[in-house]
Amino acid sequence: MTTQGKQVLLVGPSFHKDQILPNWLGKLGFQCHYADSIRVAIQVLAATRIDLVLCPTSLPDGSGYSLVMPLEGLPITAFLGLCVEEGCIWMAALEQGRNCLGKAAFFPGEFASVLEQLALPQNLPSFGGSPLSQSGVV
Repeated sequence: MTTQGKQVLLVGPSFHKDQILPNWLGKLGFQCHYADSIRVAIQVLAATRIDLVLCPTSLPDGSGYSLVMPLEGLPITAFLGLCVEEGCIWMAALEQGRNCLGKAAFFPGEFASVLEQLALPQNLPSFGGSPLSQSGVV
């Protein structure tokens, strides 16, 4: 499975290249970029065409919302991670630049399926046939 050069930005000090998620994303064909803060993420976004952003809701220098909401209108899909007792819930924030906060949230197993769909070598259509709507959540 390849992504035709899709780029993912993993934002937050807890993401490291030796972790399971970045390794798995690499196996799906994504090229991973890392930023430990909003400031660094903005620099990466300015220098690199990013297709997917994965970011926690809380970062050392602010809110993940403040990073992804200015990306509205750009061809970027973004998810915000909310840490809970046993893992993380991933909330859809942007789908191809469209604000979709509140429309979908995924537990880790569900989110893995969404990421696999996003990895498929296709142009993502709008909500009608998107990976988010295919999951039955949107």
